[in-house]
Amino acid sequence: MKIIRLCSFIFLVCLISLSFIASSWASVPWPRHKGTRCWNVYRGDGSLAGVRTLRITNMGENHYLCNGRFMRTDGGVSSVMGSAEMNREMGKDSILMTLVSTRGDTVDFMSTGHIYVILDAATLNGTEQKIVHETFDTGVESGYGSGTVTFVSCQ
Repeated sequence: MKIIRLCSFIFLVCLISLSFIASSWASVPWPRHKGTRCWNVYRGDGSLAGVRTLRITNMGENHYLCNGRFMRTDGGVSSVMGSAEMNREMGKDSILMTLVSTRGDTVDFMSTGHIYVILDAATLNGTEQKIVHETFDTGVESGYGSGTVTFVSCQ
């Protein structure tokens, strides 16, 4: 009888410990090793620009490789690549991402965007700023934009 009680007690302690570990892992949305994460990207006026999907790989020492795509609301797709760093400033954990996005819809058109994203490490929501260069058969146009990103589940 004592052995059954002891085994039951050990099982209960292990079960409670595992539940704490699982809940702490679930509360950290940034991938520890590898993982896919998605964000709704909103323009400065609040309108939805599209969904950014990134495969994030831990390269060690709080440095991450990011590769993926940006699906625009008009149906177009841009490839995205870059890197991310875990950052702790003023007592707040954040993630700093530098991304390059590119697309070419026709022979005469190419667009590249350099995007700087700051995410809150707890929610993965944040802000972004970007510089875009678009090349047409008539020349090059450049622009600046800013907006917000909201962490969403990938579909």
